[in-house]
Amino acid sequence: MISSILKKFSGRHYGKYLKKCQPIIERINAIELEYQSLSDAQLRDKTAEFMKRNQEDGESLDDLLPEAFASSKERCPPDVWPVLRCLRPPITMGNGPL
Repeated sequence: MISSILKKFSGRHYGKYLKKCQPIIERINAIELEYQSLSDAQLRDKTAEFMKRNQEDGESLDDLLPEAFASSKERCPPDVWPVLRCLRPPITMGNGPL
């Protein structure tokens, strides 16, 4: 009985989490489409660009997050994509509690 109650609350929590992350995930997928035309060297150079934009231009990590995820998703082969789901927690960590 207690486990069924906990499952109901955890389901709601996860649904709320997905709803909050959905705009970021959509942005990642849109950026990934743009990155498909880039070569491996250009994708590799994105890391230095992100670091420069963060350190010199003062752009926040939250602003860089979708582009960084998209570049890593594009560089990975399709069989690694399920592993990228493990990268979802940084989205929440930067945005505080749900």
